Amino acid sequence: MGHNLGERASREGGLMDAGSVAEQVLTAGTALAGLILVFLGNIVSGYESYERQARASVRARFQRRGWFAFVGFTASLLSAFAALAHNWADSGGLVFVSVAFLILSLVCVFVAAFLEVWGIR
Repeated sequence: MGHNLGERASREGGLMDAGSVAEQVLTAGTALAGLILVFLGNIVSGYESYERQARASVRARFQRRGWFAFVGFTASLLSAFAALAHNWADSGGLVFVSVAFLILSLVCVFVAAFLEVWGIR
């Protein structure tokens, strides 16, 4: 009986099936990866704007931001890949993994953005 209730709720818009979640996560993961790639380019550009002698004094700050952005970028791509793999394997576990990577990516983006704002002097 519970299974029929879930199907009815899905038809009525109450629940999303794993395939729909995977589609949404695939879209969100690739869009977020693109956004993070732009942010990462901004970090590199900011670092490169310093004179060669001054780079040593700001390297740690830029590396910290860059690593958070890189981990977020990687997590976004892994999220999209796991969501795409769901289409081949039709496994609810892959959807869970893709959502977990997307959440990790969002946390990394938040931390990287926070560090960027915190670093304004």
